[in-house]
Amino acid sequence: MRRVLENFKKYSSNIVLNKEYEDFSSYTLSVEIADIKMNFQWEDLEYFTTFINDRDRTSLNVTVNDGEPFLFKFTDDFEGQDVTSILESINQIVDEESIVKIEYTVFKVRENSVLSIYNIGRFNSYLGSLKILPLLKQLQKNLDFTVLNKFEMQENKESKIYFQSSLMIFAPKEKLHSIDIHPEREFRRDVLKKRQYSTNPQSFSDFEIIPNDFDNVNSDKSAPNGIVTIFDKLKIIFSASFLANTSDITRDNLIKLGVIGHKYIDSTVSFQNFREDSAEIFYHIYQWVYEQGDTHDKLDLSRNIISRYLTTSGDSWILPKDTLSSIQSAHAIYLKENVEKYIETKNKVSEITNELSIKSKEISQHFISSFKNNNITIMTYFISIFVFNSLAFNSIQKVFSKEKFYLSVAFLFVSCIHLVITNLQTNRDIRLNIKYYFAMKRIYKDIFDVHELNALFHKRQLKYNIKNIKDTMHFYTLLWVIEIFLLFALTIFLTFFI
Repeated sequence: MRRVLENFKKYSSNIVLNKEYEDFSSYTLSVEIADIKMNFQWEDLEYFTTFINDRDRTSLNVTVNDGEPFLFKFTDDFEGQDVTSILESINQIVDEESIVKIEYTVFKVRENSVLSIYNIGRFNSYLGSLKILPLLKQLQKNLDFTVLNKFEMQENKESKIYFQSSLMIFAPKEKLHSIDIHPEREFRRDVLKKRQYSTNPQSFSDFEIIPNDFDNVNSDKSAPNGIVTIFDKLKIIFSASFLANTSDITRDNLIKLGVIGHKYIDSTVSFQNFREDSAEIFYHIYQWVYEQGDTHDKLDLSRNIISRYLTTSGDSWILPKDTLSSIQSAHAIYLKENVEKYIETKNKVSEITNELSIKSKEISQHFISSFKNNNITIMTYFISIFVFNSLAFNSIQKVFSKEKFYLSVAFLFVSCIHLVITNLQTNRDIRLNIKYYFAMKRIYKDIFDVHELNALFHKRQLKYNIKNIKDTMHFYTLLWVIEIFLLFALTIFLTFFI
């Protein structure tokens, strides 16, 4: 507000800036004027309000020689105040030896997610004076995590963006109107949920803040960077909190970090003296872990590598810039090993499915072999009867005597029993094959997801194998029964009709 001070120089050359303060809720400018040469004019006292945004409210306190203050409120009903008489009262008690204190207070009003910033330097000083816990509480209180928070710079009319992230922007009015970004609510919820399951953030968990909120994606390098420095510190600290096993903030303005990996790291640094430039890679590691792929595996690998390289110097963390590339290389090796194991496991499953098909063929082949063996036995028996009858031919004697008939019936009965036993054994083998199939499927259900598991152990293949066995069994059972029936009929015919 240099122009306000310049405006008061007509009254005196002895002007002191007593106080200039700004936070999220208000802006205060206080000046002391001594050796006053002339009476105060209302337009000069009111001049300050020309720099104030219409949505905000302003009050003016004028104190002469530490007496009772004269209060002016610049509100909608301001015209109703007796300004002239109050100003006359001030001028009557002011002389060359008087010291007049003039204090303006602007009460900020947030409107459409826009809040005024009148002096970015003073606002930076306010943020910088806070310990980390009060600072985070102020951010939590004054930021809306569902919209882009716009901080409108009133003092500097140049089109420079001081700071911009996915959550907030500090820029003149002209720049704010051209930017329409909405924070990704789902992304914030997802990241905070992953942190809840993967870390123990203690005091950090009281806040909905994520590192992306402080990532400066678009700012003019020539603009004052005090606010960037503060937010960069918070970005690195929050990134480290999201990656560590444990993290906490103490009332003594200390940040505690615990990382369990290749070795255990327990680090404590002071927020006030913390330097972020030696550990900027923390944010890039956080992005790689949380913004894509499986968080759990990446987090474990990151902690292993971070615990090897992270050191503490004074009140700063030192983490080499090539830490991320080391983590990514370790992850690539991990994935390669996993892929090899995955392929090996899939090949093992393929072997099992092939084994099931082979077993199905063996069951079918066993039934066919039983049928053939039965054929050979019965046919050998009947052929031997005919051969013996031919060698000992007696025209009076029948081909089949009653003794041979009973013996033949006994052979055919045994063949029937053999058929039943073979069918029972085949059905038992089918059931065992099915049990083996589902037992193997249960074993691998923790390795593959449902869809892939069903694709590897496809029921269609199982049904196809069982159908083949049953088709074979039914076909040869029919042949077996027909064969027994024909031989039985032939035996009766040769015994009783010839």
